Amino acid sequence: MFTCASCAVLACRRAEDERGNMPKNCPMRHTEEMEAVRRKYHENPEIELFHKTSSLVESEGYARWPRVREVIEFCKKLGYKKIGVAFCVGLRTEAAAFCDLLRRHGLEPVSVICSTGGMDKR
Repeated sequence: MFTCASCAVLACRRAEDERGNMPKNCPMRHTEEMEAVRRKYHENPEIELFHKTSSLVESEGYARWPRVREVIEFCKKLGYKKIGVAFCVGLRTEAAAFCDLLRRHGLEPVSVICSTGGMDKR
């Protein structure tokens, strides 16, 4: 089980020589799987474009743009018009505001709430 959310080492963000301190359950220890994923980014042109565009948007707005703007810029760069928004019932107000903002930027949000279907969680 990976525990990246509580990692203090962040070997994934450091140079090779710093990775010796990574936790025993760090996904970075799975070098074969990591290489296989890297290859996938370049084998499929659509995945490669998606990856490069997301990296470009992140670098353009790093520490300056809110994530919402990053999403909008990403969609615009790739020519996306329709965007899915899945949200928890507790974030209904925020989801509505987000969808309104997407519409103001010429996007078409399609939203679905977590309790769709009315199924009991037990």
